[in-house]
Amino acid sequence: ADNIIGGINVSGAFYGNVISGNGNGPGIGRAVTLIGPQVLRNKMQGNYIGTALDGVTPIGNSGPGILLDGSNNEVGGPGAGNILAYSGETGITVLTGTGNRFSQNRIFGNAGLGIDEGPLSGANPVDPGDSDSGPNNYQNFPEFGVTIPRSGKIQVKGQLESTPSRLFTLEFYLNDAIDDSGYGEGQQYLGSESVITDEQGLAKFSVLLDGTVATNGCVTATAIDEVTNDTSEFSLSVQPTKELKKGLKISRAPVVAVVEEVTTVSLPLFKAPKAVKSKRALSIKAGLKVQYQVTLTSVTANTVQKLASKKNILTLQGLPSGDYQTSYVATLTKGKKVVSKSKPSPIKSFSISDS
Repeated sequence: ADNIIGGINVSGAFYGNVISGNGNGPGIGRAVTLIGPQVLRNKMQGNYIGTALDGVTPIGNSGPGILLDGSNNEVGGPGAGNILAYSGETGITVLTGTGNRFSQNRIFGNAGLGIDEGPLSGANPVDPGDSDSGPNNYQNFPEFGVTIPRSGKIQVKGQLESTPSRLFTLEFYLNDAIDDSGYGEGQQYLGSESVITDEQGLAKFSVLLDGTVATNGCVTATAIDEVTNDTSEFSLSVQPTKELKKGLKISRAPVVAVVEEVTTVSLPLFKAPKAVKSKRALSIKAGLKVQYQVTLTSVTANTVQKLASKKNILTLQGLPSGDYQTSYVATLTKGKKVVSKSKPSPIKSFSISDS
């Protein structure tokens, strides 16, 4: 009990152990095993489990990165996270015990779950009221959706269902790809948010994080009970969506209805779509007309406007400060006949400030 495995130096850089390359055999292959009634209040900080000292080169262990059977232990912490990677099983397995805190670790590339709590393999589902008992009290993980409001920002909105009237820390992580299980690991720590559940045990949250999601990347999260230190398994892996969710208020008022003029923004649209090829090629010069229907979404005001334009430059005047998204559909017509219609363009984001 009361041991520290690894540690950090005063500058906050890793100053721990390399625990890698453990092979197969009875009781072998586990990088770190903490089992027994005296496994209490241990700290594991700043270790490289499953990698070389560079934190990148794979030297995986055949078993779990950490096999834990005890209570009130801490793995990681602010500026003291471990790397747990490339294990042949899980990143962390908790067989029994409660009050085990896992925070700000980098967990990735493991064959099993990033964190697996309980004797049976596989993720534990979110249960209503979070009233079940077991390893780390089977703490529920958060449920959420992810959007990209603008470049370099990640918007996470959702809820946690757990013990009523309790303070929790939600930790968010970025991953290059979705784990085969559909549940997360935690390749890169993004940040955290504190929430307090209401009398029904619900806490809604909306947090804006700095980061960029890779093409096939995803966001995951854990929940930490700040009274017990019980930490959940990783949530489902969530990829960003560009779809407008139901419940948005739609305003069809023209832009000129905005009274206060803050700035003028020119939104360049893309080139008109190519006409449908036929024996006689059609072109803009052959009498085709292009019409654009632009969708302007105010992320800040939660409104949507549909705007029409005959030019590939649409100038909007009088937009209030805030965050916006635009997309458009271009239609080629000849007379009253629609010749070709493009798919919705990629969503573009921009911001307006008073300065």
